[in-house]
Amino acid sequence: MSTGRVRTKKKACSSDQSPDNLPLRSSGRQVKKKAAEAADDDDEASEKKYRKCEKAGCTATCPVCFASAAERCAKNGYTSRWYHLSCGEHFCNECFDHYYRSHKDGYEKYTAWKRIWTSNGKSEPSPKAFMADQQLPYWVQCTKPDCGKWRQLTKEIQLTPQIAQTYRCGMKLNNSTKTEGSDQCSMPEDLRVAEVSDHWWYSMLILPPLLKDSVAAPFLAAYYPDCVGMSPSCTSTNRLPGESNLVKLEHLKSVPNLTVAGMNKYFQPFYQPNECGKALCVRPDVMELDELYEFPEYSRDPTMYLALRNLILALWYTNCKEALTPQKCIHHIIVRGLVRIRCVQEMERILYFMTRKGLINTGILSVSPDQYLLPKEYHNKSVIIVGAGAAGLAAARQLHNFGIKVRNFPARD
Repeated sequence: MSTGRVRTKKKACSSDQSPDNLPLRSSGRQVKKKAAEAADDDDEASEKKYRKCEKAGCTATCPVCFASAAERCAKNGYTSRWYHLSCGEHFCNECFDHYYRSHKDGYEKYTAWKRIWTSNGKSEPSPKAFMADQQLPYWVQCTKPDCGKWRQLTKEIQLTPQIAQTYRCGMKLNNSTKTEGSDQCSMPEDLRVAEVSDHWWYSMLILPPLLKDSVAAPFLAAYYPDCVGMSPSCTSTNRLPGESNLVKLEHLKSVPNLTVAGMNKYFQPFYQPNECGKALCVRPDVMELDELYEFPEYSRDPTMYLALRNLILALWYTNCKEALTPQKCIHHIIVRGLVRIRCVQEMERILYFMTRKGLINTGILSVSPDQYLLPKEYHNKSVIIVGAGAAGLAAARQLHNFGIKVRNFPARD
């Protein structure tokens, strides 16, 4: 029995090796077959090296993960699935698992954010919302007059109005007096920035922008933050610990006139939930009819428009003695991702519309000839006003501040 076992083992070994323990030579046919199999493996590996975004219409042929949270992050390589936030912003399946799976290191951070979001907001605290609110990098524009290029900040830097107001290319934000080089502005701008200006880009955005630390937050405490264009995760929109949405909102609705500290109760920009019939007041959670006519692209989802409009109104009501310009507004737009570029671009349109409507930039303002309240296409217009009373003079002054040529004649019987 034992000899039979030994012979069997020797016979099995002889199929792989010669009696001299040397590997047997393969035939030409076997060599070609192995080479073909190796080539097929290489082709499969090359195919798996990249994967396109599965979102229909996305222009990213080789997405790059912005999160870099997981040790096995795909970066610009292959992943089993790309999660689309915009045409220039994706995160890989490995980083998704890092935050979403309960056995991963990032799960506690995601659940802590989720508790804050659900206690303050109304929208779903999805993983995509978490990534957009917490993980996307900020973008900031160089303030040099001859530059104006957009730069992506590193992930750990929190954008503030002060940084946005003073940023220059190459600036080290831990010490704003130093820069990395004198010629940083000559570096080319990220190619993704140019796409943001295209009309179709906004339609490919998965989530609307929700502003952080908005100046409008004190005015809108009676509303869900994400219903008026603000992030529920910010401290300015947080409710007291243990206080539910329903309890907080019912309490605020019972207050007849909710006012902001230091402001006259008759000088409020927004309706509170149970109010109506106030002059120069708007509902912060819906677009009015003339706004829908002017900005029809926001009729399906008005969140971005409401966020910018509410911010502009709040800035005007906090300082109504100086003309409000786009330059004064854009530094207060704090939101993560490429969508901040689109918000800055849209800000000017919305501000000029609100100026023409008479919601802002009204009253006794000193406006210099080179800083008219409306763009140049209005400056070649002429208006004749009949009547030199209080109403006629006020109208003439307002039109003059717009940059329009005004002639005023007293009315006669």
